[in-house]
Amino acid sequence: MATTQVTPDWRSLLTRYLQYAQSRKGKVPPAATAAELDQLRQRAEQLDLTFAPAMVELLKVANGTGYDGLTIYGIGIDREDEFGRLDVFEVNELVEERANDTLYGQWQDELFVRVTESGRFERRSMVTGNARETFDSCEALLVSVLAEEVDILDQRAARRKERARHD
Repeated sequence: MATTQVTPDWRSLLTRYLQYAQSRKGKVPPAATAAELDQLRQRAEQLDLTFAPAMVELLKVANGTGYDGLTIYGIGIDREDEFGRLDVFEVNELVEERANDTLYGQWQDELFVRVTESGRFERRSMVTGNARETFDSCEALLVSVLAEEVDILDQRAARRKERARHD
C-alpha cells in the first residue's frame, strides 16, 4: 500500500517554530491586537502595501517573529524589541529595492515578497534581488519558509539529544 505524504499547513509549522522559540527563549511574541491590525489596514493603504489574508492571520497568532534569524515583520515594533522583531512599515519604507512590492519578512539572505505586478509571492535574494522561488499563494510561501526552518530546528534538537545521550 502506497503512503502519501501530507504537506503540513503553515499554522502547524508556525506552532512548532514558536514552540522552539519558547523552549530556547522562554516566551513567544504576543498576537497582534485588534488596534494593531486596524493600524496595519490603515497604514498599508496609505503606503500602497498589500497584505495577503494569510499574513494577517499569522499576525493574529504572533505579531511578528525574530527567533533563529527568521523574521516575519510585525506591526508597531520598537527598534529595541526583546523578541528581535522588525516593524513591517519601517522596513517597507526603508528598503528602496522593493519597488511597488510588499516585503513580509526575511531570513538568511532572503526577503519574502508579495509581487505587486503579478500578485504572486517570492523568496527573493537580498543580494541580487532575483526570485529564488515563486509561489501562487502566501500560504505556500509560508509553508516553504517555515518547513525549512522547522526542519533545521528539528535537526539541531536531534543532535543535542544525541550528544546529551552520549554524555
